[in-house]
Amino acid sequence: MATQGRRLAFPRERRMVLDILSAAKSVPAFPVDRWIDLSAISQARSNTAQRISWTAIYLRGWGLASQQVAQLRQSYISFPWGYLYEHPHSVASVSVHRREPASQADSLIFCRLLCPEWKSLPEIQEILSRAQRDPIDQVFKDGAQVNRLPWVLRKIVWIVLMQVWGKKKSKTIGTFTVSSLAGQNAMNRQHPLIATTSLSFSPLNEQGKSMITLQCDHRVLDGFRATEALDCLEKIFSETILQELQSLARPATECRLAS
Repeated sequence: MATQGRRLAFPRERRMVLDILSAAKSVPAFPVDRWIDLSAISQARSNTAQRISWTAIYLRGWGLASQQVAQLRQSYISFPWGYLYEHPHSVASVSVHRREPASQADSLIFCRLLCPEWKSLPEIQEILSRAQRDPIDQVFKDGAQVNRLPWVLRKIVWIVLMQVWGKKKSKTIGTFTVSSLAGQNAMNRQHPLIATTSLSFSPLNEQGKSMITLQCDHRVLDGFRATEALDCLEKIFSETILQELQSLARPATECRLAS
């Protein structure tokens, strides 16, 4: 039995977590919670020929909402003086947990999706699947390169992204992020916020409802506009997303065999 602890080098794969925690300190974040009924979506999702994850559904839905609520595509830039930059389309970043085969170290990477509002649910799902299975240097190339830099250079990169260059911030960090543990039957309501908004969601309860937590940068959004954006998302779910899922349904004969 060991009687003394040991000192371990901090894993390079975990450097991104430290950088995100540091960057998030500059963002005045506040959460907005809402329960929404997703029973119809859940039923349609269970009948699709291809598995569509809840993350893919939220990515498409929030991308469409971002087209209707312009503030969701804006970001606050503080240098050389405070102003708002508005991106022409949404860019999503999804946190993905990976384990390095060689070192067995846990790694947090971000899968970036350009214009999820213009992609179909199967297209979004394929991008998410690749982020989970393909080599990290392919699916997270920019982030892997930054992880290799010394601390001082990483700090400069993050300052430029967060405070100086609005267009690059939107393209690299994203106009919004999604982070969910619903697949593990849990919910992470208040993870670090580095984009203008971030979504997390709970597993469905017995009534087919899920709690959505929307974290917002208070410099860009206030509570009223955040709830308006959630109204928009709920309508998109009940109309556009539901119709798309229904169009992906398996043939009736296949559904009977599966049941």
